[in-house]
Amino acid sequence: MGGMQAMECKNADPRPIALMVVFGFALAMCVSAVCALILQHQAENTLTAFQQDFISSQNDAAAWKKQVEDLSAELKHLKTRIRLAHKEHQDTAWLRAQWHRDVEIAGRHPYTEVTGAPARQLPRRYGTIPERTIWLYWYHPLTCPTSLHCSLSPKLQLLADSIMRNRGRFHVELVHKDQVEEFVSDVELPFRWKELPPKSQQGAVMNALLARYGGVALDLCTCLLRPLDDYWDEMVASGASFRGYLFRLNGRPWRHAHAVADWFFMGRREGIFSSAVRSQVIAMGDSLDPDYTNRNIFGDAILFPLLTMFNFSLPRCGEDKTVGSHREDCPDVGQIPWWKGISGPARNDTRLLLRDPRDGPLLPFAYLGMDQWDVTGTELPSHDPDSWLWQSVLGANMFGVRCKSQKECWEEYVVKRFNKKPKPGEAPILNFVKLTQCNEVETQSKEALLAAKDSFFYNLLRLSGLSATT
Repeated sequence: MGGMQAMECKNADPRPIALMVVFGFALAMCVSAVCALILQHQAENTLTAFQQDFISSQNDAAAWKKQVEDLSAELKHLKTRIRLAHKEHQDTAWLRAQWHRDVEIAGRHPYTEVTGAPARQLPRRYGTIPERTIWLYWYHPLTCPTSLHCSLSPKLQLLADSIMRNRGRFHVELVHKDQVEEFVSDVELPFRWKELPPKSQQGAVMNALLARYGGVALDLCTCLLRPLDDYWDEMVASGASFRGYLFRLNGRPWRHAHAVADWFFMGRREGIFSSAVRSQVIAMGDSLDPDYTNRNIFGDAILFPLLTMFNFSLPRCGEDKTVGSHREDCPDVGQIPWWKGISGPARNDTRLLLRDPRDGPLLPFAYLGMDQWDVTGTELPSHDPDSWLWQSVLGANMFGVRCKSQKECWEEYVVKRFNKKPKPGEAPILNFVKLTQCNEVETQSKEALLAAKDSFFYNLLRLSGLSATT
């Protein structure tokens, strides 16, 4: 029995064992191949990442190289600029030294070089002019270049006569271009004021005159109907140092990009115009173009900011919606907003007397050839109602005008205002009328002007009291 079992073991089939050995070997081969593939893939990824890092490093190196080159070029440029600036500084220092040497050799001083006068020398007329003075300025390169060669047009001469006749207790000074230095120093005027247009010359000179002397700055194209004594007395009695006209003060819009009427100023000496003088010199600098900001550099752009220091609630041009696309030309736009109280409360060391000019001397039809209108006319002059000056939309000159004929306009806006009784302690609203047609070189003769007895111009002269003497 035992022999039979031994025999069976010896005769067992060996193939399954061989198959298992082969399968194990094959499995080991597969595992080895898979591991090799995994290792190969990892090696490829590592190589790819290394290549990308290498390319990125090359790009970064190129960028850094470019930055280094740019910085080197900029450094070289800066060195050149520093060298040139140093040379310019040396040249400037040399020129300054030469200038001082020339001044010393000439026995003069820098102040004299600028002003043409020695230090501590006041203008010749200073101390001889009363504060109650009406200041007029006129210059025309052809008809009035100097005080000795000046011929006013017949119209201007009649207006000057109305001012002289109704000067009241005021002294009157008509200043010509060649006389300015008798009244003020050159340091009170823009450095190149003599080269400015006549209107700008007038603005600069008037600011300087009122700063030093006080009085009234009046445009010559004005018909003075009666003395300004009431205006001055009211200003002094109320403790004010400035009187003038400000658009929008009556609550009505004004579509033009300006605020202060620059054809009438009244002020005490050494008042707010002292600040105006400083501002006009700084604002103009060496410039010859007073309109480079599209603003009235000697009126609005200087005076309105000064006025707002005393009254934060004054109406501002920049907030007037009727001004439209020209709002950036308003005197308050782009200025330091004192009215926001950025420096503290409003100044209270003086008072201002302000009125809206449209309630007094600036008639709504002043720019429509009003001088030739007929006080007996039964209709308005023929016109295009859609033209800019004749429009009656909100903010326009003719907005709210009620008269339907030239006669009605005369009676409503001239006679009625002239005869209106002022409140106690206040001055009348119409002591003068601002005209607008005075710039022409050739005008009608005096005889023709006085022969048109129904014209607005003649009847304004009559109200001024000139008709009896002409």
